[in-house]
Amino acid sequence: MLTYERLRDLLVYDMKSGEFRWRDDLGTRAGPKMNGRIAGGLSWNGYVKIKVDGVLHSAHRLAWLYVYGDWPEGSLDHADGDRKNNVIANLRIATRAQNSANKKSVKRRIAPYRGVMPHGPGFVARIHNKGQRFYLGYFTTAKAARDAYQAKAKELHGEFAHVEPDQDWRAPASYMGLGFSGMN
Repeated sequence: MLTYERLRDLLVYDMKSGEFRWRDDLGTRAGPKMNGRIAGGLSWNGYVKIKVDGVLHSAHRLAWLYVYGDWPEGSLDHADGDRKNNVIANLRIATRAQNSANKKSVKRRIAPYRGVMPHGPGFVARIHNKGQRFYLGYFTTAKAARDAYQAKAKELHGEFAHVEPDQDWRAPASYMGLGFSGMN
């Protein structure tokens, strides 16, 4: 397992930018010296990964080790939801549930916001927590349903609640015949 000492022998971490740079040439067959070059790259899932001594590590976990001297116990959460932002002030210990609660939303075709689904001419809001589903109600606008979801998310998840920015949502053309005006 990678140690604090070995990590500091190989890499330099910038606490303001969240970047790691190679400290010196590791004698790899890759060619040019690595001294000063940014370490790692972006993985398929959006996290920065760095290969050290033949083992691939997540940069945010390396940042924790570099600054605090110990591997984080459990999950680390990116407070701003940006998996590439490995500034130490943006990282915090979290349970898996807290980390999931702070996940960025994926692009949706049908649902305008996280926890909000079209239903008849309006929208319903619901949220899950610890295996339990909370039905938050029926709303005439997507924004009202989103507000109810976000209030409950803050109650359940506290500082880990993901709050979506305001955005315009229009129902897909295929919904126009189902009673949706497409307006919030």
